[in-house]
Amino acid sequence: MKGTVYQRWMKPEGGDSECKHKWSPEVKKAQHCEACGAQRVRADTWTLQHEVTRNGKRAFVTDTFRTKSEAQAALTESLALHAKGEQIEPSKLTVAVFLRDW
Repeated sequence: MKGTVYQRWMKPEGGDSECKHKWSPEVKKAQHCEACGAQRVRADTWTLQHEVTRNGKRAFVTDTFRTKSEAQAALTESLALHAKGEQIEPSKLTVAVFLRDW
């Protein structure tokens, strides 16, 4: 199984709010919209994402970290837990039911 760690983009600044934004092809630290000139830059956070199967359906595990090394370590741990079958499934309990049973 394979996952990915990537740096997110921040919300675009400036430009036309109605524009569909056609971003320039360079994918370094910043990009600009070729149509309206809006700018977007990379965020200071890193996101991990990998695919899992829950109840026969495809789902994604995602989480956000401050550094790339933290995200990479968490991805490795999450993939290992999933491979062992120990990953915690999300609960369908509502908060009210959880508190009542607690």
